Amino acid sequence: MDTQVYAKLEKEGRTPLYQSLEHLPKEYHDRMEVAYSDEKTIDFKFAEERGFNPRTHRYEVVPLKPLTFRSGGVYTDEKCSTNVNGLYALGECALAPGCGPSSCLGFMVGDDLSKTLGDVEQLSIDEGQVEEQKEIAFAPMKVKDGTQPLEIESSIRYICERYVGLEKSEGKLKEGLRRLGSLRRVFLPQMQATNPHEIMRAMEAKNIMDLAEVHIHACLNREETRCNYVRIDCPETDPARTNRPTFQRRVNGKMVVEIREIPDLKPEYAKEDE
Repeated sequence: MDTQVYAKLEKEGRTPLYQSLEHLPKEYHDRMEVAYSDEKTIDFKFAEERGFNPRTHRYEVVPLKPLTFRSGGVYTDEKCSTNVNGLYALGECALAPGCGPSSCLGFMVGDDLSKTLGDVEQLSIDEGQVEEQKEIAFAPMKVKDGTQPLEIESSIRYICERYVGLEKSEGKLKEGLRRLGSLRRVFLPQMQATNPHEIMRAMEAKNIMDLAEVHIHACLNREETRCNYVRIDCPETDPARTNRPTFQRRVNGKMVVEIREIPDLKPEYAKEDE
């Protein structure tokens, strides 16, 4: 549903709205289940555990999210190599979403990786670090009657949509950061997992929380409005940021935000003078 239409109905007190698919034929539902079963099998499991029948029950209608754009990702060179030797980033995390670009970059990584592996020395494994990470990964297995990873992830996404949306302001960003901090302190330690799949989802929820926090700090640091980045309280463009990307990361638990110069194009990729 259109966002403006939904907002109007909400002001009139006519929400929530619901829709039903029960009038559709069995063949339609069968096709829908086949289409979802490839990647959404777990959704059927969650629905079954909660007594929800997608064939007969009603769905709550939510407004369409505003169109957003993404212009960030992991910093790599032209070979998709990160600053960790032997570690590459491609696909959506390297601003090349979709099967086509990812496949092409995969071939490039394969060619470069074979050369990199030949130069890498035998690495020493820090057993203490391994045990520490195992303890973090399996901590949700020790929690009983806790919070599901999907609940944590949904809460993080709600905070980002509500306070870090298309139009930002210092007040909204700080409130989003406060709520995210509360979620981290109170509910993250209560996140539970009972099987390997839920362990994976728990780790994913934790990573999403880290990225959301880094992103909000970067937005607070960027006090300007430019193209699709809108700060209501900072309507002007900051000339110091022109053609200078923002890099953000966490170092020893603290947020670091830097504005860097765009590196020069390597001579072999530069366009020859005509």
